[in-house]
Amino acid sequence: MLPRSLTKSEGAGERAETLGRTAPFLREGVSQAHRRHPRTVRMPVAPVEEDADDARGALHERFADRMAVRDDLSRRIVSYQANKTAPGLRWFKYKEGFSAELVRDALHGADGPVLDPFAGIGTSALVAAGSGRRATGVEIMPVGARAAAAISWVARQKSPDAIKRAGKRLLCALDGGVEPAAEQRFVHVPITRQAFSPETEDAIGRARAFLGRMRNHGLRLVLDVACMSVLEEASFTRKDGQYLRWDNRCGRDLRGSMNKGRIPSYREALARRLHESSKTMRRWQPATAAWRRASSKVRRSPSCRSSPTIRWG
Repeated sequence: MLPRSLTKSEGAGERAETLGRTAPFLREGVSQAHRRHPRTVRMPVAPVEEDADDARGALHERFADRMAVRDDLSRRIVSYQANKTAPGLRWFKYKEGFSAELVRDALHGADGPVLDPFAGIGTSALVAAGSGRRATGVEIMPVGARAAAAISWVARQKSPDAIKRAGKRLLCALDGGVEPAAEQRFVHVPITRQAFSPETEDAIGRARAFLGRMRNHGLRLVLDVACMSVLEEASFTRKDGQYLRWDNRCGRDLRGSMNKGRIPSYREALARRLHESSKTMRRWQPATAAWRRASSKVRRSPSCRSSPTIRWG
């Protein structure tokens, strides 16, 4: 008879989510069950090679002279957490990135241009350009490239007033009772269905319709990123590590769920984000002279046509 926690894969998955562990935990659990019950438990993944530790040790020894222990680099600095208070970079929650503070530390005392082939929302290129360096960031994910371009565009503006006025017009559009057309509504994939309330679905459609009518590319880019940045906040979902958790009010048939508490309307979440961004921009303006001098554009990389490249400098 199998252990209760491993009789079903979803049981192990729920246990892994509860403990905050991921694939290695599941693989080890199934591997142990396979060794105890080889005829009844199949191995869905290849077992870890016995010499994996030796290979890891050899790799560490090879590059040991290039590594150093830095007790002053906390988890906050080497992850996205420090960007929660950074102007511009705080506008879009990109948890896979690292902090501007870490980039400044890495660039200290070094000369020459900067290339980041996995740019995310452009932290490395933006920080480097802000210090007067030539910098190039390459990012294959459209959402990262779009957020980076929006932050760079804002940094090069002399006044945030135009963005503030455009934001007010967007919020007024959300208050209108016009039903958005089908092509303006949120395009769902299976994992996003029922993520929003009907009211939020309508608000997203009206926002997309408003953005589609804007002629100023820079303003449209900034407001588009602002609209994207509050989707999770106004949804029945929450990203927890690599898991997507669902609120029990979403209407889905869930094995396990959580309660997010009060979920703001899409308009409320967007208004708060625009207000926060406006305040940040006013404090940010005196420090962005170098960024305003840096040119910024989004282009297609000739070596990889599907990879948007964001270039500063």
